[in-house]
Amino acid sequence: MKKSVFNCLYLLVLYLFTPLTCHAAVSILAQVDGEVITSIDLKELVGSGISQKDALEKLVEERLLFLEAERRKLSVSEKELQTEFERTIKLFPTPAEFYQKLKGSSLTPSLVYQRIARQILVRKLIQEEITAKVTVTPVELSLYLQQHKPELMLEEGEVHLSEVHFATIEKVPADRSALSSTMRDLGFIPFRNLSEPVRKAIVHLKPGDISDIVLLDNSYAVFKLLEIKLPENSDLAPLTLKAKQQIFRTKFNAAYQEFLAQLKEKTEIKYY
Repeated sequence: MKKSVFNCLYLLVLYLFTPLTCHAAVSILAQVDGEVITSIDLKELVGSGISQKDALEKLVEERLLFLEAERRKLSVSEKELQTEFERTIKLFPTPAEFYQKLKGSSLTPSLVYQRIARQILVRKLIQEEITAKVTVTPVELSLYLQQHKPELMLEEGEVHLSEVHFATIEKVPADRSALSSTMRDLGFIPFRNLSEPVRKAIVHLKPGDISDIVLLDNSYAVFKLLEIKLPENSDLAPLTLKAKQQIFRTKFNAAYQEFLAQLKEKTEIKYY
């Protein structure tokens, strides 16, 4: 899970309503310690825009974590279960729409409770094994601030950009410096409002620099950074908090991947 380990928890609502009805062609895609993952399990996730490969891997990870939670005899109280069930209902515009979705998926409230319980156990395991053990030391925080203060400040500032778009990558000239005269001025834009690809392309630029080619939804774009406007407030508290959050995420992701690797080593996984 390269983007974020928290994507594993995104499975909750999608997985809750995976239909249980039999289909004409149901195939077994994987087994995790004997527990099968089928094409039906995958249907809702792939339909939500996740690729089949990524969806299958997320389901394998969920099974690994659930089985480990069972091995450790973690438990879920009735209060926890009811609270999570009510929270799930609130994710829908109205309770009626929740129950309509439930009816359409051929599930019963009892089966939804079982699936919610699995997700709670997974979260408890992650909390016990990873979250509670990840710390950010003052030295780590200080070093990170020294190395990344410009980027952290930029997140609170604005950038003056110009841009030019191309229908295909072949139309982008090799010498991008010649594009300045054809670029459209975008004015000042809060850095945080830019899309992730654009932020990555300009974060290390200096005023006057031109970005690498950026793939957007329907075109290829090149940006020129004209000016940076940083916040006048010199309060370091927000920057320190952002730095701490970033260090925590990085260490959390690393610990999560290491934990998954350990689980895979001791668990039989078969792909079909």
